[in-house]
Amino acid sequence: MNNLKDWTNRNNNIPFGSRLNVALKARGMQNKELAKKIYVSNSNISKYLHTQHYPNVPILVDIAKELDVSVDWLLGLTNGKLENSVRKEGKTELHEKI
Repeated sequence: MNNLKDWTNRNNNIPFGSRLNVALKARGMQNKELAKKIYVSNSNISKYLHTQHYPNVPILVDIAKELDVSVDWLLGLTNGKLENSVRKEGKTELHEKI
């Protein structure tokens, strides 16, 4: 996980698609796997990765949850700690990933 933190600290103005790609690699997840988990086509994931198209807000939230990163980080609004709202024992809590 330190690789993701190091990459984030070095790359301030990285497009959404590149951030999505880094998060996928950090989680060891394939495009098809993410597409299946969030109920979108693999071609949509490809468009997101190439920054040809952006997901709508509900899909963006699903992507962030699946990859365990914040929406702000995916959108390039923050480069610091990756935080995400996650479910633990039926509760939602904010936690620090790195």
